[in-house]
Amino acid sequence: MKIRTFVTSLLGMAAALALAGQAQALTIIDPGVANATSYTTNANNDLGLPGGTSQTVLVGYALQALGPGTLTYTYIGKEAGYTNRVTFSISAGGCSFNTATSVIGQTCNDSTSGGLLTFRFTSSGTSATVANGQDFTLSGVMIFGLIQVNANQWYILLDDSGGNPNDKDFDDLGLLVTFTPSVPEPGTLGLLGLGLLGLVPALRRRRS
Repeated sequence: MKIRTFVTSLLGMAAALALAGQAQALTIIDPGVANATSYTTNANNDLGLPGGTSQTVLVGYALQALGPGTLTYTYIGKEAGYTNRVTFSISAGGCSFNTATSVIGQTCNDSTSGGLLTFRFTSSGTSATVANGQDFTLSGVMIFGLIQVNANQWYILLDDSGGNPNDKDFDDLGLLVTFTPSVPEPGTLGLLGLGLLGLVPALRRRRS
């Protein structure tokens, strides 16, 4: 009876952690009164994103984590002819990328306890800035768009076109952010549960 109770308790803990892992992800919110919207980029996007050049991006939204974990930002490039120097910086982590010196594939790590991600874009060419959590619309001087890859990955794509609607190609600086929750992944916990179930017959035989 004690063996059964012990294993049942472990399985219950594994199930609870699995549910917690499933609940933690990156998601979006509308940070203010501006009309957040979706927009299809034009064919001038130079970042080589999966799915082709015309992408549907979410504009005017903020990116947040639904729990604690680590964040990995990966630089995926910039428009070939783009000359304004733009810097992407993480307030808490102290690391950054810029269009002058960053190389494709370069990464930067940060951590979060949950809530809004603390990043911003700054342009030396237009002296403009836009931060995650800031309320902005498609006509803004500097804006960024978001494309979801999966529950824990998003593209963050900058457009610094001075409010010109003909240049909304969202490729002035591109990043991929990957969120890793602090709890074990549900698949790992599922394997743990199956392993514990397999132990029950062996423990019963040993007890006999």
